[in-house]
Parts: sequence; C-alpha cells; structure tokens
Amino acid sequence: MFICLMVCTFATGCVTHKKRDEVGKLTKFYHDITSKYNRNFNANVLIDESLWGLDQTYQENYSEILPLYPHLDKENPTQLAEPMDQAIEKASVAIAIHRPSHWTDDNYLIIARSQFIKEDYESAEATLRYLIKHYDPENLVKASERSRNVNAEMTDREREAELKEREEDRVFKVKERQREIRERKKERKRQKKERKNRIKQRKKEIKEREKLAKQGKSAKKQSPKEEVAKNTDTKKDKKTKNEPFDENPELPKVKGDPEKYFLKHKPCFQDAELLLARTLIERDRFGEAENILRRLENDPGTFDEIRDEVYVVQAHSAISREQYAAAIAPLQLAIDHCKDKTKRARYAFVLAQLLERQNQHQGALDAYDEVVKLKPGYEMSFNANLSKLQMQWNTRDISPEEYEKTLHRLIKDSKNIEFQDQLYFQLALKELDHGNRKKAIAHLSNAARNSAGNRAQKAEAYYTIASLYFEDDNLVPAKYYFDSTLMVMPESDERFPEVQNYAKNLTDIAKNLEIIALQDSLIRISQLPADEVKKMAAEIKKSMVQAEAAKQRAAQQSKVASTVQSPVTRAGGVGATASNFFAYDEREVKKGLREFERKWDNVPLTDNWRISSNVSFQGIQ
Repeated sequence: MFICLMVCTFATGCVTHKKRDEVGKLTKFYHDITSKYNRNFNANVLIDESLWGLDQTYQENYSEILPLYPHLDKENPTQLAEPMDQAIEKASVAIAIHRPSHWTDDNYLIIARSQFIKEDYESAEATLRYLIKHYDPENLVKASERSRNVNAEMTDREREAELKEREEDRVFKVKERQREIRERKKERKRQKKERKNRIKQRKKEIKEREKLAKQGKSAKKQSPKEEVAKNTDTKKDKKTKNEPFDENPELPKVKGDPEKYFLKHKPCFQDAELLLARTLIERDRFGEAENILRRLENDPGTFDEIRDEVYVVQAHSAISREQYAAAIAPLQLAIDHCKDKTKRARYAFVLAQLLERQNQHQGALDAYDEVVKLKPGYEMSFNANLSKLQMQWNTRDISPEEYEKTLHRLIKDSKNIEFQDQLYFQLALKELDHGNRKKAIAHLSNAARNSAGNRAQKAEAYYTIASLYFEDDNLVPAKYYFDSTLMVMPESDERFPEVQNYAKNLTDIAKNLEIIALQDSLIRISQLPADEVKKMAAEIKKSMVQAEAAKQRAAQQSKVASTVQSPVTRAGGVGATASNFFAYDEREVKKGLREFERKWDNVPLTDNWRISSNVSFQGIQ
C-alpha cells in the first residue's frame, strides 16, 4: 500500500509541473522501449536480411576493380523495393506513434537507408537533411537547458497565468468544436432540402416528356441545369504533430554531455551525415560530399567507427570519379583502422588493384599477400594468387613456359573446377600476347564452355572472341558471338550498347554472307563429277550416322548411370527426381572440403581429431 501511494505521489508530482504537450518520465520510458524494440528492431532486421539475401546472389567480377560497397552494384535496383518499402512503413509508424522517443532519429535513419538501398537518392537526401536539421544533439542539449532555465525562473504568479491561459485555450477549443457541430447539422439539413427539390424537379420533367410523347412531339427538350450552391469555406485538416516530416516536430529532451553516451541513447546524427555524403556521391555532387567528409574527419568529437568509415567513403568517392591515385591513401587508412577481417580483405584487394593500375607492382604484390593472409575465402584467395601470377607475367618475372605450366597445373586441380574459365582466359591472354590468335580463340572457347555460373567471365570470353573475329573480317561468327555476349552481359556494363549495335548491324550482313556461302557450295558441288558427288554424299551420311550413334550412346550411358546410382543420393529410390540436398552436389561438397582444409589444414582422419592430445595445431590459425 505504501509503495502504491509513493508511485501515485511521484506520478502526480510529475504531471503537475510539466508543460503543455510535454510527456512524463513514465510515458517517455514507454515510448523509448516500444519504439526501439518493436518497429525499429523489426525494420533493421528486415534491411539486414534483405542485404544478406543480395549477398548470396551477388557475383564478383575480379576482372574489374571490386566495388567497396557491393550492395550498390546490383543489376536490378527494384529487386529490394518491396522489403525497403516495408521498412519505411515500419519506421514511419514508429515516428507517428512514438514521436517523444529518443529513437525517433534512428527511425528517420532507417527511412533514409531504405531509400538509399532502393536507389531513390533524391528522397534519401531530403530525409537526411531533415534529420540533420532537427536532430543535431548539441542543439537538442542547448534547447533542453534553455527550457529548464526558463522553468526554474518562473514564479508562482507566472505559473498561475500559464494555467489560466491553458484553461482559456481549452474552453475556446470546446466552443469551437460545438460551433463546428452546429454548422455540420445546418449543412446536412440544407443538402437534404436540395436533394428533395432535385427529386421533385426530376419528376416534373418526366411528366412533361410523357405528355409530349403522347402528343407525337419530340421530347428533345433539355432539362434546365441547376447549379447547387456549395460551401467553399470548408476547413482544411489541421496538420497533426504525428506527421513524420513536421516542420516543427516535438523533439526529445536531452540532458548532460552529448559526448558521453554510456547507458544512454547514442544519436545517429553522424551516421546521417556519413550517409548523406554517400548519397551526394551517387548523385555526382562530389564537392558537397567532400566537405561533409572533411568535417567529420577533422572534428575531434567524431566517433571512432564513423571516422574509420569516412576513409572508405573517401576512397569510394575517388574511385567513382576514376581518380585511382587519390583513392590509395584513404584506402590504406581504412585497412589500418578496420577490425572486420572480411572487409579488410576486400579493401586490401581493391588497394592491390589500384596499385597495379598505377604500376606500383611491389605494393600491389604486398597487398595481394595481405589478402591471402586474412583468409577471406577460397574464391578471393584464389583470385589474389591468380592476380599475382598475372602481374609476374606482365613484368616478365616468370618465363612463358613456367607461366603456362602453372596455369595448366591449376586447371587440373580438382579444387579449381569452378575457376577453370578464369584460368583458360589467362591462357588466351598469354597466346594473344604472342600473336597466336587461333590458340587464343580455342582457350576462350574453353573458358566459355567451362563457366560455372560466372556470367561476368563468360561475357568477357564471348566478347573477346567476337572482337577477334570482327577484326579479322570474319563477320558471321562475330555476329553470333556478339549475340552470345548480349545473353550474359549485364546491361549496367558500359560496353553493352556497343555490343548491342554490333549484333544489330551485323544481322543482315551475316545472313547474306551465309546465303552466298551456301550458294557457292552448291555451285561447286554441281560442277563435280557424279562419282565424287556420290562419294561426298556417302561420307556426309556416314558422319551423320556416327554422330547419331554417339548421341545415343551418351544418352544410354547417362541412363545407366542414373539407374545404378545409389538410392542414398536419389530421394525416393530409382527413377525418382534428384535430391536438392547440398551434400549430394559434388561441387558443393568439394567447396566445403576446401573451406575445411583452409581452416583446419590436412588433419588425419581419426576420432576426436580436435583434441590437442590427438593432433597438433601448430601453424593453424
């Protein structure tokens, strides 16, 4: 009973001294908890899951400079539109319902992030500028201090005057509401009366037309138009305080030093400035973005994690402008300050590519070695080693025989089945370097044939073959390879319009050349003796029979292999459809085995192999 009395006394004390439109501490606590752990949390989870799903389908193109932000390099900007709209809706509802919450600025940041991810950069900029304008933590602290000082200096007489003003305001609103109700009643009566008059006039017109019809006269008389007077003084709905982008929003009260956020809400003001800089970069407004980044870098109050990300954005800005030399210094700082190994590996790989373009070969080799040491995954490690090998070839630090021998050894390695297209492509580049175009085309064909889902590499192979045929004026195969390039090349590739024009312009030329070649062949055959024509026909028939027999044997072998396949690997026994279980996919099994060996090394196959007494872990990280 005593506790209840104390709670009531505390609540009453809070209510009597709070200003108009101000909420109590208990209400503020409710808004904070509900906003943070309800819609704010769910919206962040939705964004993270959407980006994770995008990561699973993203295909790296190691032949070009890797993007520092892979999420910006998506082929279809609308593929994340629906989940991002849902996140925006959740954050907007949280702002409308829980405006006094300290997490309102986080909800605005969620809206801006969602708009940025679906590439609605104009809306993202507007949201971020609104957030930065109204939720600067220093301004909030100053406003709160001024409010507290004013309340402390108020006398009893001023408080009574304020209460009186509040009561007068309440009475005025009640009277205004009653007046509006009376006006609505009058309006409804007037509309009802006008409706009766219209019905009466309509009946009268019907009777007149019936009378004219009986007299045999045309009833084309038009009914008189009556304009009904409308009330144009309808009041517009007043703007409520729950509107998300109110010009004068109710801001949370902040106490204390804005740089000390232990066990308190940490404002996202600096995150908003950083995202605004990235948005301006995507809108090609690099000067404004650089000013924001420079201010964040030099401000001693900038959080460490924000300053670390500033270096990445600076490098991204320079790469977007193709100023690769300017991106090297901030990227090196980003690598030094980044604690995430996966991100550090990506930054190091991009740094190596930039140094390689600047002909700083030793620095590039060191950066590629750093990538391998960070163990980002077999694919990136493989490409780092392959790039090192390519650099050694370009600088002639390795002989052509040793270079070709190394590539063939990598092709035969079972761990590199899914990377054979890249290895064959490097062999083709080596042959082109020596002027062997025929061998280069053969290696490029193998690269396209052995592609394991790497659309970017397959497009490079097709495009290179098409270009070689076109340079040799061999226009028919060039046309078909340009068509194949269009099937796998993304529309975001800057060469896509060029390839499209080539394929379109070569269509009629290739068709006519094929007709000419066919007619020439038929003319040559018609001029041959009858014995040679019969011999040629027999050879053609024999080759067709052999090809058909080989096709049937291959189909039969495939059928036998599927029949004798173990029931464990085919769900439902013989004749059933193949299972989608990952362990039945030979490629996935080999990929998992490589990851296991990379992490645990080649440990012996024994029970409890992880126990230190059974196996030595020296050298394993």
